[in-house]
Amino acid sequence: MLGMNNSITTISMCRRRPVAFSPASLSGLVAWYVPSEISTLFQDVEGTMPVQSDGDPVGLMVDKSGNGNHVYQSNVSARPIFRSSGQLEFDGVDDRLETAHPIVVPDSPVFMGCAFQHTMLPTSGNGGIMSDARFRKGGILLGWEGGCPAIVHNNMVSERKRTFTTQALSTRHGVMGAFVAPTGFHYQSDAGELAETSNVFATATSPLWIGQGTQGGRFGLFAGCFSGGVYASCTENEARGLVRYLQSCRR
Repeated sequence: MLGMNNSITTISMCRRRPVAFSPASLSGLVAWYVPSEISTLFQDVEGTMPVQSDGDPVGLMVDKSGNGNHVYQSNVSARPIFRSSGQLEFDGVDDRLETAHPIVVPDSPVFMGCAFQHTMLPTSGNGGIMSDARFRKGGILLGWEGGCPAIVHNNMVSERKRTFTTQALSTRHGVMGAFVAPTGFHYQSDAGELAETSNVFATATSPLWIGQGTQGGRFGLFAGCFSGGVYASCTENEARGLVRYLQSCRR
C-alpha cells in the first residue's frame, strides 16, 4: 500500500540522518559544561541548593564529563547569574568560576572551546573567557587582547597567539576554540579556520577558570554570557565536531 511504502521510506530516511556530535562520545573528554542543563547548577558550592529560576546565583557548575572537574565560586558576590536563556551571566567585575584543583589533560592533541555572548564587545584591554594557561607554563587561553578575540597556547619557554577581528563577533555571539596538535591547528568558528604551523603546547596542570583569564597579562574579567565549554584530548576531526557542537549551544 502507498501508506506503507511512505512509512518505510520515512524510516529509511530517518536512519540515514547524521547523528549530532556529542562530547560524550569522546574517550578523551576531560571537562564539559552545559549551563542550559539547569540540573548541573547549584547556588552553593556544596551542591545542596539547586538553581531554579532566572537570576539565581551559581556557586557550582557540575562537570558533565564524569571526571569531577566541577567549577566553583566560594565568594557569594563573585558568582555569575543564571539566565532563563540557559546561560551564565558574568558581570565583568569579579565573577568567576574555577576548578578546586589543577585540571590534568594529556599532552597534545587537545581541544578547548567555549560558546559565549558578550554584553558589549571589549574595546581594549586583555582578558579571558575560559583558560587554564599560565605564562610560559603551558595551557590554553580563550579570550581577547587589545579588544580583539584571541587564542593563546604556550609551553615552558614561549607562546603562540592568534587574534581575530572584532567584526567576526559583530553579533556579540561567538564560539572560540583551539585545537593544538603537532601541526598546531587553531579554530575560531566565527572567523573561519586559522592554522599555526608550530606547536608549542604543554599541559598547564593548573585550575581551569571560566570568566577570567589566567595567562600572564590577560587577567581581565569577562562581561557577558557563557553558553557552554569543552576540554578534551581528541583528533582533528573530533575538534571540528566540537566546534559544531558549541555552535549549537549558542543562545
